[in-house]
Amino acid sequence: MEQLKRGGGFLRAAEWSFQPSPDDVFVPVKLIRQYGLVEGAQVSGPTRRGKKNVELSDVESVCGLPPADFQARTPFDRLVAIDPNERFQVGDGGNTTMRVVELISPIGKGTRGLIVAPPKAGKTRILEELALAIHQSAPDTRIVALLIDERPEEVTHFRRMVPAEVLASSNDQSTAAHIALAELTMAHIRCELE
Repeated sequence: MEQLKRGGGFLRAAEWSFQPSPDDVFVPVKLIRQYGLVEGAQVSGPTRRGKKNVELSDVESVCGLPPADFQARTPFDRLVAIDPNERFQVGDGGNTTMRVVELISPIGKGTRGLIVAPPKAGKTRILEELALAIHQSAPDTRIVALLIDERPEEVTHFRRMVPAEVLASSNDQSTAAHIALAELTMAHIRCELE
């Protein structure tokens, strides 16, 4: 769910990288307050035809939980932070790049990573290899890849090659769109972790 500054919100589809769509379901302010909904929450429930859009009429689940359980959760900023204590064995597949990554910067379960590099430096390829190595070493791991300011062809290739949830903004979108996607993705992941 993406909350609007004027109140209310919209249920955005992860398959479309949370981009606005005419098919988005409106979430009234009343439901947001009643169920303690927050930005990034995955919300499901029955809908009805509203004045302008299809709108949510009730909430059946929030992030896979009954609404009462979701309201009783501990907010992310109050959770106890711990260092990762279990490593992914990304260098076991014979890939030299992944072996170097494993030696220089080991990756533990729950780790977030950021790769910043100039165009054509190979950052998307390294992310692709890393996601594949994690999937091979721990197939039950949920992998979420956020690609910002990428060429559409690179995003399509990444989606075809990597068994992950891929959220992306293309290089023809505004800086504000890149920031909005990054913030909504982080809110979604935080909400899932709560």
